[in-house]
Amino acid sequence: MARPSKAYWLAISLMMGLAAYLTWAHWAAMPVVCPATGLVDCAAVLTGPGSLVLGLPLAAWGGLWAVGGWLWPFYAPRLRGIWMLMGGMGLVWAWVHEGLDRHLCLWCSGMQLGAFVALAALVPWPGLVARFRRGWHTMPRRAWLWGGMAGLVSVASIVGYQIWLGTDTWRVVGLLALLWSIASAWLTALVGSRSVWRRGAAGAVGLAAPVTLAAGLGTTACAASVCAGGLSTAAAAGSAGFGGVLVGLFGVFAPMALQGLIGMFGLGVAAVWTLRRGGP
Repeated sequence: MARPSKAYWLAISLMMGLAAYLTWAHWAAMPVVCPATGLVDCAAVLTGPGSLVLGLPLAAWGGLWAVGGWLWPFYAPRLRGIWMLMGGMGLVWAWVHEGLDRHLCLWCSGMQLGAFVALAALVPWPGLVARFRRGWHTMPRRAWLWGGMAGLVSVASIVGYQIWLGTDTWRVVGLLALLWSIASAWLTALVGSRSVWRRGAAGAVGLAAPVTLAAGLGTTACAASVCAGGLSTAAAAGSAGFGGVLVGLFGVFAPMALQGLIGMFGLGVAAVWTLRRGGP
């Protein structure tokens, strides 16, 4: 990891200042100084769904992350990686939150810019470029690796957003399923690249089991007449469409069921590919 530069320290300092202001405005129930022109509407973003996580506003979490950034020189390498991963997850969460709200917050954008600059300032760009050049002949493996890492970060952020806040729109669920498949396929390829490809493929396919089991809980709930709008007749199932059938069968677990179905297909393709090639 690169040593923190002046840009890094300025970025996390900016984040701490903006986080303090937005958190104070939240707890004091004071409106923030921000235009409300339709697309730019800080009040809509700061009070909309997803603005609170475990009872704290997003700005407070960003401020805590920035405070942790001051301890960067004292972190062990593993803790540094965890800290950067948490920053990436926070950025994805914030972007998805604003995208679903269809509004932007200038103060929030400032915090996001600070986090992006702080993370970018820690990347050893010259060494990274050199490693990519040396590893150009293994681009298929690297594509799986980086695509899977992006999928894991996105899944960790967006799935939590969806499950905790109940934003079960099918468009979002379809995106989650695709990212979940990429992440799982990455695990298949990564483990397969370490000469244990048979176990790796089987283990990655097994990742679909928790999702399937969770969806099965929805089926049990529907059988006990707990879920809303269950399907009781074949005619009702035929007229409800694919989404309606999933909702009727799995209730509140319908989004997870859809992710499981698409994810299992992606895992199957990845497993066959890995088994046939013996590694990525």
